[in-house]
Amino acid sequence: IHVYDGDSLFSLQSKQSGLTVLHRYRKQCEQKGFRCEIVHAHGSTAPVIAEISKSRGCDLCICGSRGLNAFKRAVLGSVSSKVSQLCECPVMVIKKPRNEAGAFLQVLPRRIFIAVDPENSSQAFQWALEKLLVPRIDEVFVLANFAFASRRAIALADREETRVLFETALEEFEDTCRTRGVRSITRVRVTSTEETLQAAMADSCDMLVVGRHMQTRRAFDAALHAAHTAAFPVIVVNHSPAPAKRHTKRHATCPTSPAAVSEAS
Repeated sequence: IHVYDGDSLFSLQSKQSGLTVLHRYRKQCEQKGFRCEIVHAHGSTAPVIAEISKSRGCDLCICGSRGLNAFKRAVLGSVSSKVSQLCECPVMVIKKPRNEAGAFLQVLPRRIFIAVDPENSSQAFQWALEKLLVPRIDEVFVLANFAFASRRAIALADREETRVLFETALEEFEDTCRTRGVRSITRVRVTSTEETLQAAMADSCDMLVVGRHMQTRRAFDAALHAAHTAAFPVIVVNHSPAPAKRHTKRHATCPTSPAAVSEAS
């Protein structure tokens, strides 16, 4: 997908360069045996990408990131952040590789880290089991944030019930992974986003899956922070009340721009 906005000279240049990137990427996909559909659209970038992803029933949206810091993202805006907030399907954010970052594309086994808390674990676990994990290849690390419930202003009894339900969800996911033949599974307790990133980096993470509540209104969005801070690819899985649509085939959308296509591809 490439989206251009407006009819100015800059937009027309963006339109033409976008078409060039789309045709080159389609050729690369076809050479590797993938069926590829290109979409060239006009409008506001993130909402258009989210709408196209929804209409195509996509399982994953892949975005390149320019690697802006927090201040530049606030001033200039971040397409990948907006797409992650608006898309109902999971969104993978990939930055330009630094040293060994991005090695998951070539090196096996893959080390998959899944960061969850009591509020967003269900759909992150479900999506990972259905769409991502490969038996006998992937090594899984579950980064469980039990401190989340302690920070919430809820009654002690409800807090304890939340902890029990979360523990049960973790055990069920781990048992399912073992039953399906996942190479190994390890649980790590964390208390913050920074601890999550440090734990993933320390154990040579290839890919981080982060659960995110789709209706969050917090000033600090931990999932988006991880997506833009981590040196490795991050998949943001939005949790919403509606059940996720199931597919027999996997589809991925790749929003493209001349600045980000090399990272995403």
